[in-house]
This record gives sequence, C-alpha cells and structure tokens, in this order.
Amino acid sequence: MRRNLPRYLLAAGIVLFVICAILLLDFTAPNPTGRRYSSVPINTLLSTTDKGIQGEDILAADLHLPNNNSPDQLVCFCNSTNISSRPPLNECRTCSAYAQTITTYRRPDFFGKNFVAEVKNAQGLLYEYDKQLEQISDYAIAAKSLGIPLWLYVRVNSEIHPEYYRIVEATGGAIVHYLTEPGYIDPVDRISQIGLFISLLVIGVAFTWLWVLSLPAKPKVSKPRPAKKAPADFAEDYLMRRKAKAQKDIDTEDSRPQ
Repeated sequence: MRRNLPRYLLAAGIVLFVICAILLLDFTAPNPTGRRYSSVPINTLLSTTDKGIQGEDILAADLHLPNNNSPDQLVCFCNSTNISSRPPLNECRTCSAYAQTITTYRRPDFFGKNFVAEVKNAQGLLYEYDKQLEQISDYAIAAKSLGIPLWLYVRVNSEIHPEYYRIVEATGGAIVHYLTEPGYIDPVDRISQIGLFISLLVIGVAFTWLWVLSLPAKPKVSKPRPAKKAPADFAEDYLMRRKAKAQKDIDTEDSRPQ
C-alpha cells in the first residue's frame, strides 16, 4: 500500500493540473460564449453611445455571431396586434416573433440558432420600472414564445436589480457578468493559478518518491558467527588453563626468598 502511495499522489497531481489548465483556458462556462469573462476589456472612458457599440463588438467576437444591428441582419420582435403593419425595412428586415406588449418592434443585439442575447455595457440596471426593464421584458416574452433562452451580458461589476434576474432566468437563460475592465483578475483564474502551482509541486514530489523507490536496495552484510566449539575443544582449553595456573604457582614459589 505504501509503495502505491506515490502513484496515487502522481495521479491526483495530474488530474488537478488538467482541471486548472482547462479553467485557465476559459472555454467551459455555461453560456453561449463558453467564456467566464470577455476576451478584451472595455474602455470606460468612451461616451455612452460608443460604450454600447464597444460592448456589442466584444460580444460579437466572443459569440462568433454577426451583430443583429448590422444592415444585413435586423431581425426583430414585433407587435402582435397589427401584424400587417410592418416596421420599416431599414429597421427590421424580418419579424421572428410577435408580442402584444411590444409597442412597435424590438431588436435584440444577437440571434443565435437557439438563443437570443443582449449586451448592456453600463454600470448597472438598478430600477425595477424603467425603459431598460421594459425592453428586457419584451425580449423575454418573445424569447419564451420561440422556446429559446434570453442571455443578458453586463459588466463584471454591474449592479443589477433582482427583477432583471427574475425576468431573464424565466426564459431558461441568465444574466452573465461578463465585460471586464482594465486590471480585472477573474477569481477562478486566480484559484486555478494557485492550483496549477500546487499540482506541479505534487507531481514533483511524487516523481522524486518513485525515483527513490526505484533505487536498488543495498545488500545486507551479515557478520559471520563464531564457530561453536566441540566438547573436546572445551576439555583442551580447560587443561591448558590448569597447566598455565600450575606453572604460575611454581614460578611464584621459586621467586620467594629462601
């Protein structure tokens, strides 16, 4: 079991490394872009109009979709009470859905194959009753009639009134805090970077451990045991000791003065 421990440690380190690397690549987020945050940061010094255009350009690149405000797109949600009265062609080329609440027409920023998306490059959507909420409500009604979700992309630090969440999430979509400002660091990226460092450390320790285990073991040198003496050897030793003692006694007597 202990010999398998470094292998388990190595496997855990590799799994952690792969997970952190995937998170850092930022392509697994559960929204149509697949990203947790925008590919480029916004410029907060632009005018209100230019900020709107900038947000649309960023999201168009990340969604890989044309901007629905382009002259060759212009797909709208239209009023359902007077279908025969079409919006002008320079504003709406087609009406994909109809809703009674829509005064004339609404044109969301993006139409995907199975979703509709809007981007708001603003500091917040704070009020329960305003024109922005009416717009999003109309989008949500039309999206639900088509059976597709509405996705609303805002800044990472935008303050959003809870009513917007309720309306958007009722379609099966969500509000995505997405547009980054210069200097923004994604918390998931920060955690993933730490996890990546830890995983490399674990992998290094596991490899070192396996290398140590692979070294050949030093052979044990056993000390030779002294040979056991036979009974005859004990007798011979005894006689030699008696003879030596007798000789010592004689020498002692000879050395005394006469």
